[in-house]
Amino acid sequence: MNPRSPPRSATSIQPWLIAFGLWLALAAVAAIALWQLRRDAVDVEARQLGLLSLALTDEVDRGLQGAEEGMHALRAELSEGRLPVSGAEAGRALRTRANLMPLVRTLWLVDREGRVLSTSDATTAPELASFSPALN
Repeated sequence: MNPRSPPRSATSIQPWLIAFGLWLALAAVAAIALWQLRRDAVDVEARQLGLLSLALTDEVDRGLQGAEEGMHALRAELSEGRLPVSGAEAGRALRTRANLMPLVRTLWLVDREGRVLSTSDATTAPELASFSPALN
């Protein structure tokens, strides 16, 4: 054996160390790339959820404004006597107005004591005490 040549075990280990180092470098690059892709995907999803939330909030707000305007119109019709307060004609009128208002399924016409005068469908009216703030 030549004293200048490295031992055989060291020369046979060196290619394996190079391969292992390359594998580690490749794994690190892949991990960094996957982390970046994940972060980009989360950012895009967060932005899209923000836009969806904004659109839904706007839609609900417009629906509530439409329902509120419909209720004001219904109050004006009642005060002017243009809306029947009992009978089948009152039920049809309330059903038509409920169909026109967004976010409204059923309308009940109640007197000051809370008795139901007419309704747009067969659904029973909730207790007046359940409304917050209290109805005047």
